Amino acid sequence: MVWSLGRRSAPPDFLVSPCCQFYGSALAERVVAWRDENGPFTSVDELEEVSGIGPSVLEQVRDLVRV
Repeated sequence: MVWSLGRRSAPPDFLVSPCCQFYGSALAERVVAWRDENGPFTSVDELEEVSGIGPSVLEQVRDLVRV
């Protein structure tokens, strides 16, 4: 399953599903907060702008998310 980061209505819990392999609800909430503050993600690479997501986490989830 691939998750869409661009949807404003997506709840934080979709980011902590086992499929997405994110590391806890705090990180999911930061992803949603970033999106609420900056608007929809325009590329998967923008995830690196979220605190707690660096190159290694981005590479782990790159194929599991889309904008």
